[in-house]
Amino acid sequence: MVRYTHPEMFYMFAFFFIIIIWYFYEGKKLNSNLDKLGIYPIKKFLFNRARFSRISFRSFLFFFGSFFIILASTGPQIGTKLTELNRKGIDLIILMDTSSSMDATDVKPSRIEKAKYELGRLINFLEGDRVGLIAFAGSAHLHCPLTEDYSAAKLFLNSINTKLISNQGTDVADAIRLALDRI
Repeated sequence: MVRYTHPEMFYMFAFFFIIIIWYFYEGKKLNSNLDKLGIYPIKKFLFNRARFSRISFRSFLFFFGSFFIILASTGPQIGTKLTELNRKGIDLIILMDTSSSMDATDVKPSRIEKAKYELGRLINFLEGDRVGLIAFAGSAHLHCPLTEDYSAAKLFLNSINTKLISNQGTDVADAIRLALDRI
């Protein structure tokens, strides 16, 4: 389905074709005047530096470009009709503690690596749900907005480390406030 945002611009084609007809009419008149100018050796001497093929090619490019500029000005839109999509699923925002205490090795290899592994497994099981990530320590920051692109969410999840937020501490309340604002 092709739709035009400015179909009134098609009237410019009438003006465009009138100019083309006038251009070719004047070109024919010029050629007949050049033919009357004299014999071939004289014309060759007079026009030895003129490249008529380059002139006609440049004119062709000008008209070709003008045609497409007018066509573009009509604003053609090709595509399908937009319809409302009813999505079923939940919005899930994961709060990830990035304080330095997450570097502890009481869980192998470390708390943060184990949390990233388990959250990655959780994201693998999601279907139709949106997931977002908030990293927090002394302050909370949206690390990944709500998305259905699970591979992007896992990429953001894998980039989390304890040096992500320089303000250390554990401000869970700030993270929960940010999550509620995003939902």
